[in-house]
Amino acid sequence: MKGLTPLLIILLIPLSASLAQGEYNPLVFEWVKVSVSFQGDGSAVFRLCGTLKNEGNVVVVPGYGLLKVSAPSITDLSATGPEGPIEATVSEEGDLKIIRYSLWEPLEPGETVNVSISFRVPSASSGLLFKEAVLGVGGFSNSVEKGVLEVLPPPGSYITYSSRELPLSLDGLPQGEGVEVELEFGPLPARLPVKASIVTWAAILAALAVIALRVGRGRS
Repeated sequence: MKGLTPLLIILLIPLSASLAQGEYNPLVFEWVKVSVSFQGDGSAVFRLCGTLKNEGNVVVVPGYGLLKVSAPSITDLSATGPEGPIEATVSEEGDLKIIRYSLWEPLEPGETVNVSISFRVPSASSGLLFKEAVLGVGGFSNSVEKGVLEVLPPPGSYITYSSRELPLSLDGLPQGEGVEVELEFGPLPARLPVKASIVTWAAILAALAVIALRVGRGRS
């Protein structure tokens, strides 16, 4: 069977100014939630909500943040900070789409700031009876204290297979690490240990083999 190419990949780059490798980053995600809602047209709506905390001893200005998304296109982009909508733009870097947003509110030691970003990715899943997708989230450039990844199937469908337990905990995710989940959606209201598409095709081939055997015996 042809291997799946990851369709959706989110990379969170430091919100603060570029840090040298190994340099201490005082910003951490005290809490983050990534929700992915697949739609009936094959698209997916991403929403990231997080609370950044300054765990350092000096004032920090988060500055620019980036989301790198492996997708053919991005639509319906919006971003919100503590005072309402914030600037967010999309550019290209090879096969990646780069979402750039900004947070300029200074954070005193121990202070937090909330940020949310949402966008739509067309053609996020593929398949006929059963649709497949691969989600890659991370690596996070700010360590995550508490977090969760939630996935919602298209209307009228169920998650028939997931390579990781869902909702997926992101608690304690170190800086620079991410997670990947392989998914399948379909009409069966059951979570299977293997992809339902494999089981379905195996059953179809077995039925055809039985029919062919009976026809062969009938002619002999």
